[in-house]
Amino acid sequence: MGLSDILKQNRSKTLSEGESIAVMEEKEQYRPSKEYFFISCRKSADKQKLYDLIQVLLKYDTPTKISSHEYKNGGRLRYFPKRLEEAFDVEMADSNERKFLSLSGEKITFTIRSERLDEAVLLMLLIDYDISNKLYPEIEKLITEEAVMAFEMDSHDHDINNETQINMLEWLGEDPKGYPKRKGSRDNEMEIDIEKNPGYVCKVKGYRLCAAFRMWFGSDSYRIFDKDKLRSFKCFENIVTDNDVTRITLYENIKDYRNNRDKQWEFKRALHIDEIAAKMIDEEKEDYRQNSDPEVNIMEGQFEHGGVRLIETYLKDGRMAHRSVADSVEERELDERGREVYKIVKEIKKDKT
Repeated sequence: MGLSDILKQNRSKTLSEGESIAVMEEKEQYRPSKEYFFISCRKSADKQKLYDLIQVLLKYDTPTKISSHEYKNGGRLRYFPKRLEEAFDVEMADSNERKFLSLSGEKITFTIRSERLDEAVLLMLLIDYDISNKLYPEIEKLITEEAVMAFEMDSHDHDINNETQINMLEWLGEDPKGYPKRKGSRDNEMEIDIEKNPGYVCKVKGYRLCAAFRMWFGSDSYRIFDKDKLRSFKCFENIVTDNDVTRITLYENIKDYRNNRDKQWEFKRALHIDEIAAKMIDEEKEDYRQNSDPEVNIMEGQFEHGGVRLIETYLKDGRMAHRSVADSVEERELDERGREVYKIVKEIKKDKT
């Protein structure tokens, strides 16, 4: 389950809990009481610590589903503790270069994701506010010990800053008139230009780059961001914690994001977030181009089924393999938000010699 799937699940769940469409359409009414953590851990992160965090999460919620790439040939299964243990071992194995594991519950959704060329292993947590304070010490402990960088934000703030579809933005209670627009991937269609939003989250190399309510920058992040600029930035809180980690809290209340857009822009400009993100995206594209025998190929453009990004994953006997030995290819089209709009697996016909 990807992040966009998590958002869809959360939205549909909110509706099913009895809130009427009329209420949802009123501005400011859509307020899911959840927050996000995006934690980019080193690829050498201690796996036991990751598993220990999952065990802590399980004290506060019991998942209904478990999803993976490799365990039992991938897919979505009913959750059992034994399945979690087995799936974690399979997905986090050193030999598995395409890691994915997701647990879906009522109060917590937890996802681990890493592609072969990513620099980090990404953890994504969507947590109810009524338990987030209880979990915060364990989450921050993992961040200070294993993360390159991490970001914390209100889920509604994230949604309205990263939603490209105008009708969905209206459903979220927003007036699209105040948002930047651009031509969409379909003819005569306009969409939100999310890259011009203060809370836009750039996805690259296993990182999430943005200006969030609270952020942590570990020692490994200082090759990406200027350490002195980070520590000199004026905001609600800027301190150094354990292991030379810089923790920045932009403003006092996580839900008070509307009154702090200027502070988000100030941080983005001071740290050159957009310029750094653009450079890393170019580097990521070059990494894939230089891989002469790839397992994954990523292309951008306007594709047949409305996607703007095409991801080709080469497979052999259903598992990821180099193109030279693959017997099939999985093609996935993604929209601007990263949501899957089309998927097919095609057989690769080998030339007879």
